[in-house]
Amino acid sequence: MVVVVVVVVVVVVVVVVVVVVVVVVVVVVVIVVVVVVLVVIVIVVAVAEFRFLEIFCFFRFLQLRSLKLPNP
Repeated sequence: MVVVVVVVVVVVVVVVVVVVVVVVVVVVVVIVVVVVVLVVIVIVVAVAEFRFLEIFCFFRFLQLRSLKLPNP
């Protein structure tokens, strides 16, 4: 009888430990995926903003150049 109780307690403890480890691994994986997605979004936005500024500055340069008076 004591052996059966000990085996049941050991099995319950092992199952609880396995469930806790799986939950922790899933939470860590979700956090890593969220961080990676946020970093990718920030990089894409930064690159897009940089390209937008570059194009805007180029058009501004063309506009200012066309407004200048021709040199004699």
